Amino acid sequence: MEWHEGHATYGPRVHALTQALTAVGAVTPAYAWTSFAEPVLAPDGTYTPGDAVRAATAVVRGERFCEGSIGTAWKSARLFAVVRALSDVSPVPAEAEPGTEVGGNGPRL
Repeated sequence: MEWHEGHATYGPRVHALTQALTAVGAVTPAYAWTSFAEPVLAPDGTYTPGDAVRAATAVVRGERFCEGSIGTAWKSARLFAVVRALSDVSPVPAEAEPGTEVGGNGPRL
């Protein structure tokens, strides 16, 4: 993050990440982020998937009201914790049979 004429500016990796989080639904208007404190990272530096969505929403939507919030979350590794938590969640196809392997690295049902 750099500041240019009083505004936070981000590089292409940050833009790609925030766009991807929005595209997959991790940034959601369904979460009233202004009504709650931002989730706290666990001692091991992780979020649960639910907390990852809450954190992603608070950080990305919060940028509109507090410039630099995305940059702060990037530098503190909170955005990386969001990605880790969400990448551990694999969608399960409806046709999957119990006890079968889903998607290579997916969970066993």
